[in-house]
Amino acid sequence: MTLALSPRPDSALTLAQVRLIAENDLRTALTTQPHIANVEIFGGYEPALRVEFDPLQLAHYRISPAQLQELIARLDRDYPAGISQGADGLTTWRCAACRSATA
Repeated sequence: MTLALSPRPDSALTLAQVRLIAENDLRTALTTQPHIANVEIFGGYEPALRVEFDPLQLAHYRISPAQLQELIARLDRDYPAGISQGADGLTTWRCAACRSATA
């Protein structure tokens, strides 16, 4: 069986976000079914960088997700970093910062 996924025309989701939802939520939901052995995700846009954090480890070090985002932003890069789903909806994460390159 092949399923094709795309955001609704009036949706704010990007193809990269749809791919992440397919890789995380849909794959997990399907592979836990007794008669499904494997799920392949292909097509769409793959993120250049994915940061998966452990909320318990962040709490242990007293770092909030927002502080982690700020720390990553200091890396002098601009990458799509993925999405997270919270009570108020999806949040797109980007690692974005600019600084001069001096040796």
